[in-house]
Amino acid sequence: MQDATPFLLLSNESVSRIAEEVDSAAGPASSCDTGEEVFFRRFRANLMVKGEKEPFREDRWMFVRVGETAALRCMLLCPRCEMVTTQPF
Repeated sequence: MQDATPFLLLSNESVSRIAEEVDSAAGPASSCDTGEEVFFRRFRANLMVKGEKEPFREDRWMFVRVGETAALRCMLLCPRCEMVTTQPF
């Protein structure tokens, strides 16, 4: 549902946690292991942040400052469609 807003923001820590959980659920001989970079692309975020102490902390943010002058208001959590379950090109 990224079409609902012009930006989708995720933290590296959140996506890394999801990747760990997927790997754990899939087991050691999984064919799902596509590497962390590909896994990040599946979410199609256009703003990635890193340096958070815990995953999913961005879900509680009200505003995000980008650079010296831009500030974005966080409007809603993004319910993802099933496109993130397909293999990217």
